[in-house]
Amino acid sequence: MRKIFALLVLCAAAGSALSQVDNKARDAAYSQCIAASPHAETKYKACQDYLDKYPADDYQHRDAAEKLVLAFERVTSYAKALQTFVLTQRNSWFVYEPDLKIDLPNIEEKKSNYSIKIERLFNNASEAAMLKKAEAVYGPQSSYIGEMTRSPWSWADQLPDEITPLWGRESNDNVILCEVITASAVQYYYLLSLSAREHRRFRRVFLMVSTGLKYTASIKHYDEWEHHAVKYRDVYIADLNLEWSSICGGLCGIGFAANKLVVLDKQGNVVELFVENGRVWES
Repeated sequence: MRKIFALLVLCAAAGSALSQVDNKARDAAYSQCIAASPHAETKYKACQDYLDKYPADDYQHRDAAEKLVLAFERVTSYAKALQTFVLTQRNSWFVYEPDLKIDLPNIEEKKSNYSIKIERLFNNASEAAMLKKAEAVYGPQSSYIGEMTRSPWSWADQLPDEITPLWGRESNDNVILCEVITASAVQYYYLLSLSAREHRRFRRVFLMVSTGLKYTASIKHYDEWEHHAVKYRDVYIADLNLEWSSICGGLCGIGFAANKLVVLDKQGNVVELFVENGRVWES
C-alpha cells in the first residue's frame, strides 16, 4: 500500500511539474503576442500560434489576441486592396469616380461657435464638371500603404468601413488631418461641423466646443500658365483651398490650411496635380 501511495505522489508531482511548465509556455506565448514588436508580421504569427496552441486559455487573454489578429488581417487586406487599386492607375494621382457623385453645398453660415463656408466658383456647366473632376483627384497612396504595413494596429480603428482611397490620416482629437483636398474630405468636415453644432458624436472625433470650416474652390482658363518652372498652354486651373479648426476645450484642438491645384486640358482631362499644404497646429 505504501508503494502505491508513493507512486501516486510521484505521479502527482510529475503532473504538477508538467502543468507548471505548460503554464509557463502558455504565458510566454501570450506575452509574445501582446508585446511591442517592430515586425508586425512576427507579432501576428505569435498571436496566431498562441491561439492555436491554447484554445482553453483565459477568455480575456484569448479575446485580446483575437482582436490583434483580426486587426492585422483587416488592415493588411485594406493595404493590399489599396495597392491593387493604385496599380490600375497610370499616374501617382488619379480620379476616384465615387467622388464625382458628391454634391457639395454652397453655404455660408455661423451658428454659435460653429462656422461653415463652402464656395465653389465656375462660369458654366463645362467648368462645373471640370471642377467636380478636380475635387475627385486623389494623391499617391504609397505612404498610407507603407504605414499600414509597418504598424497595422495603429490604423485598425481609423480605416473606413468600405475600402476607399485615403486623403488624410487621423491626428489630434481623432480628427482626420487633410493631406489632399477631395470632395470626400470637404464632405467629412462639413458633416463633422453639423454634428459638432448639434452636440452629436461623429465617428471617433471628440466632442467640439467650436469648429471652423472654410472651403473655396474655383476654376479658370489660362492661355498660358506657369507653375514650378513648368509652362502649360490653353489649360484650366482648379484652385482648391481648405481651412479647418476645431477646439474640444482648454488646450485641446487642431487646425490646418491646405491647397490643391489641378491642371486640366480644354477637354477636361487631368494633366497634373500640385499639393501645397500650409500650416498645421495641434494642442
